[in-house]
Amino acid sequence: FGKNNLTNCGFKISVNSSKLSNGVHTLYIYAYNQNLGWKCITIAINYSGSSNTSNNNQSTTSSATTNTSANTSTSYASSGQPKALINVDLPSPNQQLSGDFELAGWAVEQSAMDSTGITAIHVYDGPANGEQNMLGVAQYGIARPDVASNFGKANFTNCGFKLIVNSSKLTNGKHALYVYAYNPNLGWKYVTVAINYAGGTSSGSTSSAGGGTVITNGTNMVGYIDVTVDQLVRIFEIRGSSK
Repeated sequence: FGKNNLTNCGFKISVNSSKLSNGVHTLYIYAYNQNLGWKCITIAINYSGSSNTSNNNQSTTSSATTNTSANTSTSYASSGQPKALINVDLPSPNQQLSGDFELAGWAVEQSAMDSTGITAIHVYDGPANGEQNMLGVAQYGIARPDVASNFGKANFTNCGFKLIVNSSKLTNGKHALYVYAYNPNLGWKYVTVAINYAGGTSSGSTSSAGGGTVITNGTNMVGYIDVTVDQLVRIFEIRGSSK
């Protein structure tokens, strides 16, 4: 490409034989870009089995399209029964929200001994369905000494997450937000929180009939409102009306 900034663009994954059954498979490879969202290509393979004689083909991934930008190669020390624990502090269940709002909480893998055991937090409006309903990738690694103290594990100190949810990504009404946490051994696990969304804040303006104006008979109202498509502001037709 003649572009030095593309030097470190390679990827690889060692696919575990226990995750595939014999036969033809279509592998979907997803790449995430902050502006374009998720894009994928496919490759067909014919899998003829492995030397693993155990019938261990259960997937621990909550959704195939969520195995994305998480660090899937990270290893960590653990002791005991592994389990992902996810807690959403904000918003509270069934809270009424408007405009942009903060989603925050913490996530750990309870058996982790030298880290939190979590490498990524993704948030969706409903069950994960790729780029169509993704609300964003949360910032993960925020200090939560209260959680570390509660578990008595200093390695859980930086287990907090937060995401500012853009109002343009939600319609009015009830929503179930799915908060996914990724662990290299368990895959994607999630919890949900129900909210009641009452609309965003408008950045529109009117250039006639200012606030408090008493209107008699007919008048002409002219103004604008920002309309976003794919998170980009688009031109909206200015209309006038005598009604």
